[in-house]
Amino acid sequence: MQASDCHLLERITIQMHGIKSFLNRKDFFCRIPGGLRPRRYSSTALKDEALRAKRGKLGIILSRHQRTARPMAKLLIVEDELDLVETLKEFLTKEGYTVEHVVDGDEANFRLKTYEYDVILLDWNIPGTSGIDVLASYRIAGGKTPVIMLTGRGSIPDKESGLDTGADDYLAKPFNLRELAARLRALLRRPKETTPDNTLRIRNVELDPATQNLKVNGKEVHISHRDCALLELLMRHPDTIFSNQTLLNRVWQAESEATEDAIRSAFKRIRKAIGDSDGKMIENLPKLGYRFTSGS
Repeated sequence: MQASDCHLLERITIQMHGIKSFLNRKDFFCRIPGGLRPRRYSSTALKDEALRAKRGKLGIILSRHQRTARPMAKLLIVEDELDLVETLKEFLTKEGYTVEHVVDGDEANFRLKTYEYDVILLDWNIPGTSGIDVLASYRIAGGKTPVIMLTGRGSIPDKESGLDTGADDYLAKPFNLRELAARLRALLRRPKETTPDNTLRIRNVELDPATQNLKVNGKEVHISHRDCALLELLMRHPDTIFSNQTLLNRVWQAESEATEDAIRSAFKRIRKAIGDSDGKMIENLPKLGYRFTSGS
């Protein structure tokens, strides 16, 4: 752990839990012969003080400590606190995960019906359908993906309710990012249940949403995560027309590159990957949108 990391943890712990809690934390000390001494911090540890305070208020203890990335897993974060989401996405991306995010329960319901994820990070108090109702509907529909509740509701009755509704784990705010990472690794080590083949097949195109493995005429083809999400959306709803605005909302959300030019560029890459140079599989209907046609 670097000096700046120790300094950051020190300030946030004092802010959140008081000086006594800080003094009881042995990870803020280094061992020397005969005992422990406080770590010394360099002046560079004082940088970005405003950002540290902001993140500390979110109830997260941060660290730059990164573990060896595991094989890529896809996570869905359902959370409306955008500062918190920004921090989670930055940390989890560095941990080796692919991260998607929605801010309300209705969009979460759509995503869970449309896409496959390895783990879902779900807040309770979100706009629209509440997190606990999203979880209940997902489990009733047969959804098996592990769910970690990340919420400020930390009472025993709330934890009991969340776990009984179908959550696999429950982490109350404030929480430690390293603890979240460890819980994610624990869930991902669980053997997956034997499930039917979920590969999407239309014409000569096969897409496995869980692995993002794309095959054309039986041959593997590589496309980006974003392009895969776009193709998956169309293949799950063959012959359905999606407007540009719907595609932006569903696939790009509120990101800076979310423009109609980005959509055109993405479909150009996808068509090249699947051998659809004439646009007969993925049709662009002027003023209406795009669709993946199921006909031969």
